[in-house]
Amino acid sequence: MVKKLIYQYKGCYDFELKDVFLYRYKFYLKSIYKKYVVVPVPSSEIDDLKRGFNHVDEIYRTLNLEMYYCLKKTSRDKQSNKSSKNRLKIDKLFIGENIEYLYGKKVLLVDDIYTTGSTISKCLEILKKAHPKKIEVLLIAKTTDLKSRTQNEY
Repeated sequence: MVKKLIYQYKGCYDFELKDVFLYRYKFYLKSIYKKYVVVPVPSSEIDDLKRGFNHVDEIYRTLNLEMYYCLKKTSRDKQSNKSSKNRLKIDKLFIGENIEYLYGKKVLLVDDIYTTGSTISKCLEILKKAHPKKIEVLLIAKTTDLKSRTQNEY
């Protein structure tokens, strides 16, 4: 069900679905993370322009928390188009810009889907360089497709 909603939202550009994902948990999440800086995992600028919005940004914007955009995606490579082995090779796919702002702060790294964990791992690696007080991760869904998982997840 969630997979279909994410596809309709992200792949079919159905912007009106943005509030559906966190609606039920909005006030709970807002109270837990009220002193956190939200850092969205970026998509490519080309995809954002084509879609007309950044899907991750819009989902989490509903929490009305401070958003900080310090991660950049360097190419249009899509993890969903890669084999599970190649998904782990993302060393240069993300970079950090002006991450020093996060020094001593509580950071909430957010994304839509967790598949192999390589995107989150790379973004965490970048954010840790800023020496934040704490980093937590919040996702909408985790894939259950066994073919896309790495061996160390079993």
